[in-house]
Amino acid sequence: MKKISRHGYSSLFFKYLVSYIVILTISVIAVTGIMRGSFVNMFDKQLITDNLNTLNRLMYVIDNQLSQMQKTALQIEINKNLRPVNLNDNPTKVFTVKNELANYVATNNFIENIFLYYRSDEYIYSSFGSCSTTMFIDDVYNYGSWNKITFYEDINSISSNTVYYSNNAAGKQNRNFIFLYPLPANSMHPYATSLFIVPEKSFKNIMKSTLKDWTENTIILDNDNRIITSINDNEYIYTEEFSKAVETLGNSRKVKNLNIDGKKYLLFSIYSDNTSWRYISIVPIYKTREEISNMQMKLIYSIILVWVFVGIIAYFISRLNYRPIKNLDAYAKMIWSGNKEGLNEVETVKETLKFLSDKNIQLDQKLKSEEIARNEHLLTKILKGEIGTVYEVNQKGRDIGVIFTKDNYRVSMLKFSYGSDILCNIKGNVIKFIEESLPNQCEAYIRDHIDGDKASLIISYAQEDEKNILKALDQIKGSIKEKWNIVLTIGVGGEYNSIHDIPKSYIEACTALDFRFVKGNSTIIFYEEMTKEQSNCNSYPHEDIAKLEVFIKQGDTDNIETILGRLIDFIKDQDTPIFIARRICYDIINIVMRTMNEIYKEFAFVNAKYPDVFALREFETVDQFVDIIKIICYDICNYVKENQYKKCEQMLRNILDYIDENYTHCNFSIQNMADRFNMSTSGISQYFKDQTGQNILDYVSYLKIEKAKKLLMETGIPVKDVCKDIGYYNVSSFIRRFKQMTGLTPGEYRKNNVI
Repeated sequence: MKKISRHGYSSLFFKYLVSYIVILTISVIAVTGIMRGSFVNMFDKQLITDNLNTLNRLMYVIDNQLSQMQKTALQIEINKNLRPVNLNDNPTKVFTVKNELANYVATNNFIENIFLYYRSDEYIYSSFGSCSTTMFIDDVYNYGSWNKITFYEDINSISSNTVYYSNNAAGKQNRNFIFLYPLPANSMHPYATSLFIVPEKSFKNIMKSTLKDWTENTIILDNDNRIITSINDNEYIYTEEFSKAVETLGNSRKVKNLNIDGKKYLLFSIYSDNTSWRYISIVPIYKTREEISNMQMKLIYSIILVWVFVGIIAYFISRLNYRPIKNLDAYAKMIWSGNKEGLNEVETVKETLKFLSDKNIQLDQKLKSEEIARNEHLLTKILKGEIGTVYEVNQKGRDIGVIFTKDNYRVSMLKFSYGSDILCNIKGNVIKFIEESLPNQCEAYIRDHIDGDKASLIISYAQEDEKNILKALDQIKGSIKEKWNIVLTIGVGGEYNSIHDIPKSYIEACTALDFRFVKGNSTIIFYEEMTKEQSNCNSYPHEDIAKLEVFIKQGDTDNIETILGRLIDFIKDQDTPIFIARRICYDIINIVMRTMNEIYKEFAFVNAKYPDVFALREFETVDQFVDIIKIICYDICNYVKENQYKKCEQMLRNILDYIDENYTHCNFSIQNMADRFNMSTSGISQYFKDQTGQNILDYVSYLKIEKAKKLLMETGIPVKDVCKDIGYYNVSSFIRRFKQMTGLTPGEYRKNNVI
């Protein structure tokens, strides 16, 4: 038995669901692996890019500050108030220099103080005042190894920009840096030296504002790889390993691994082309890995959430997708209850489809058999003359491949001479061979006869193709003899250009085939050739046959009997050839059946005793045939007489209804009414008078005056409006006609009959 869960889902559903989840899991694991590798690479690249960009920003800010100091030195150089020539013998020299330098210090918070020394002078000037060079080096800024002698020599001899720094200047915790600029710059004989005092905290403040939340160590080194400052004063920056690593960096952006005391670091370095300073960041590798691990965990958690979410969606989608399978399974069981136990839905549907396929094959075979039967039935009706138009034939035969589009028709009777048992087995193949061998220009259809050795061939063709078709029939006859050793004899009926005459061609083909007694087998016998030798067409009773149709429609039984008597005498008394007799009988049948169809279509097929072209060959004598024809004609006449009164009554009712609806219209006329009923004016007038005893105009006048009386009595509308309402153009004519019929004018009638 197929296991069904309490939710109504079979094991097949859960198999599919598990397979979806397994595929999803494999996909997630693969994507996770790919994303992890990509993420690590991306994170490493981002880490390098972020660190180098941060160092680049820091370099840009500090380079800008150092550039500003150099510009300030240039401004001091060009300041006229600070030129030696303007300060010599000036009692306010100290005050002037102090004020000018104070202005420069006030505009740059990166600088703590500016000193100006005129070479060979004993004093050095600043924004606070002046002091001797000895006092400056001993008391103001003590740089340790930079004693007063070397200091004095340096400030009197430097020819390029120089920087000095101290470990602890004047007892301050932060180091100070002194930047020396010769004045004028790039001169062989400078006259002064400017000294810019920059505390280490100025560098640290820039680093903090630029790096913001940066927690790792950043170091600035000068052009001699001496440490200017750092965010953290870690011990490893003073190790030999660090110094060696710095020496190998070169002048480009670098990232390298660094191992100090067994600890691994990532070192990021950029070089300033303006100052030749180097900016370095050092990040412990374990911190980068921790961050990567944290991000990876977040990624894994996200993927797990996505996996769970997608798994839930997969469950509901599986349910949604399973529903049609479940419905299909139920429908398959409903269609066929013969499914085996223990099959899942797919197997059930498969078995049902196999069952339906077998049924379809059986149905297809049945339909083919029915198509053959329909084909035979339609061709039989055509041969009987029961279908009289090409349109009707094509409408009924389109879906079974029977269509006529040509203008000429001819019927041939085929007679096969062979052993009956053997012919029965191969007759289908022979008929198919004949149909395929005929020219493509014609439309040919074969109806197999109950007689096992005969078949009817209906051919439709264009006039110019007739010779090719007759030639093909002769070739087919020889091919059948050669291929199956069957002797084929063909009787060919006359050619007609109306499908309604196919039964006549059929009678002629049968007659021609019967003539094989004279002509012999394996021949093609044409009906036209027989009639040329044995018949005079002028003696054919065309006039009597035409009159028969008229008398049948009139219901004139006496004249019908007279005409039939003359036709019998014609056949009996003039030694009429058999084929002419058969043709006369066919024409009688054709006229009688056609008239029945015209009078009452259903009537023609009610009684099975009425003959057709196939029954014609079964009559022993002409008298038998005529007796049946008389019965049919009497039935038609009785029907005509019974319905003639009903027809007249209905016609009169229709005419009266038309008059009642239209007599008040100004354009009402007998001509319009006659056109409406497809009659002449005289004919409809005479018919109306015969049925009612009065003519149409008198009846219409009566209706108009009666309506005028009603309007005059019941309404107060003017006489001219009454005239218009009843269909009179002229008021005077209306008044004259009204007085003629009532003896009063409309006004007098209204006065005498006011309600």
